[in-house]
Amino acid sequence: MKKKLKLLTIVISVVLLIGASVRYFYTISSSKNWGSTKSDLEEKGFNFNFRDIIPSAVPDERNFALADILKEKELKILNKPKPQISAPIIAFSYEENQEFINFIDFQECFRSDGVENWNQPEEAGDPIDDVLIVINDIEKDLKLLEIAINERPLYNSNLDYKIQGAFIEAWNQSASPQLVHMNAQWWFLLRSHVLLEKGDSINAFKDVGRALFLTECFKNDPRLVVQTLRLSMLKSLLSPIWEGLAKGKWNIEQLEEIQKKLSSINTIEGLSKGLELDRHNLNQVHSYLRELAIQDSTAYRARLISYGVPLKSMKSIQWFYISPLAFINNSQAQSNILYFKYTREGFDKLERRVYPNKLTALDQYLENNKSHPFNLISSLIMPSSSTMIKAGTVQVMIDHAYIACAIEAYKLRNGGYPRDLKNLAKKLPNDVFTGESYLYENEDKGLYSIGSKGWAQNTESKKIIGLQQSANKIKTKNTNLTWHYPTSP
Repeated sequence: MKKKLKLLTIVISVVLLIGASVRYFYTISSSKNWGSTKSDLEEKGFNFNFRDIIPSAVPDERNFALADILKEKELKILNKPKPQISAPIIAFSYEENQEFINFIDFQECFRSDGVENWNQPEEAGDPIDDVLIVINDIEKDLKLLEIAINERPLYNSNLDYKIQGAFIEAWNQSASPQLVHMNAQWWFLLRSHVLLEKGDSINAFKDVGRALFLTECFKNDPRLVVQTLRLSMLKSLLSPIWEGLAKGKWNIEQLEEIQKKLSSINTIEGLSKGLELDRHNLNQVHSYLRELAIQDSTAYRARLISYGVPLKSMKSIQWFYISPLAFINNSQAQSNILYFKYTREGFDKLERRVYPNKLTALDQYLENNKSHPFNLISSLIMPSSSTMIKAGTVQVMIDHAYIACAIEAYKLRNGGYPRDLKNLAKKLPNDVFTGESYLYENEDKGLYSIGSKGWAQNTESKKIIGLQQSANKIKTKNTNLTWHYPTSP
């Protein structure tokens, strides 16, 4: 009996020793794995200091973020429209029944928010005239905003980026400037549409420029949520540009200036900034967990294993022997590799390319392997491919507007539309999703279209195009991403 007990003791001791050795050497190898992965990614251009992506400071006296008018929180143009009054959205869309904007919706919006608040007549009149009353009522405030934009052409929100626990956070003492910019942009775009209806394309054009300034204040912001908001603001910006093109309101000089402004917009580059800060945040999560593991390994280990070995998945029991540090090191190495694939294989900020198949493949990989311990944190934090695809779609919209401006300028110079985009004799952007030239068709009936196969690569998109013109209303069937409207008079 004593011999059996002694033998059992020896066996247990050997098993424990082997287990401890495996954990020890696995921890060492995981540390080497993270170190070599980091070095390899640094050689390929990855940066691991988040402060290197923080926007550069600008002179206070030229910084629009410090303009006095932005501190006037009671101004209607800064705090309205609010969601609770169901304010109409101003945005370009490829969807069916695109009619620029419907002034009846804006008239109803102002009246439902209080006739007195917006100086509306007791009885509703012509929708455009009633909206113009509101525009005239806030003219003074818009003028102050115009002056601030002219005097302060630079922008830096001066946020204090600091490490706070498990995350890198941006702190400032003011209210979120993004909503302020969105509201101010909304008013400039609305006024631009009104001015186009009234035949004042000169001042409508100026408002488009002001709306673009408010949008591109955020182009260098490294926060993904702000870059996503910027995409929405860019879609809004295209609405009056689209109307001016479709109705032939812009002259050659204005068309060339719009082209110049649009050519500087790169949504893919902006999104890459957001993903970079996202990756730095994910690295900070791992650093925070690593500190916990070192400082209080006993208490930490129990919590970690509960994540590392989901009780519902016995397949993961093979990872039970992983030590906390081995888990953290391998998880951090894996997450950075995945981000590298997103930013180097999923899209190219210099070439302005998006590769949907590679992005969705990464999504599928995370979904299929999210129970693997090394993918756990990545699957919780990494953004989905839809964000990147949205950036590509908005870039396509901008490219289409750029090409349409070139086509309209060509017509004003030559009396007709080009038979082929090569006739424009200028460098044009390529399709974000294919890398090829955008599709163009002159239909010889006062119609033309500019198209992209879209992220789904649907080659049959053109055959379902339909278009009707009735007064100023334009109806088109959705055809993936096709810019298609009646040509100017």
